[in-house]
Amino acid sequence: MDEYSRCTWVYPLQHKGGACQHIRQLKLKLGKQVKKYNVLIFHADGGGEFVSNELNGV
Repeated sequence: MDEYSRCTWVYPLQHKGGACQHIRQLKLKLGKQVKKYNVLIFHADGGGEFVSNELNGV
């Protein structure tokens, strides 16, 4: 959820291994829609799905 606009994005996953790809796609999509703002913080529930070296580079 974006704190300012309260917009929420939901991507159903068949496998948690696909999470990084969806996060990358969302970041690119948001970057194209709102060019003057960048995604600075990605916050998750701490479940471990998003803990990877691959995501650290996103």
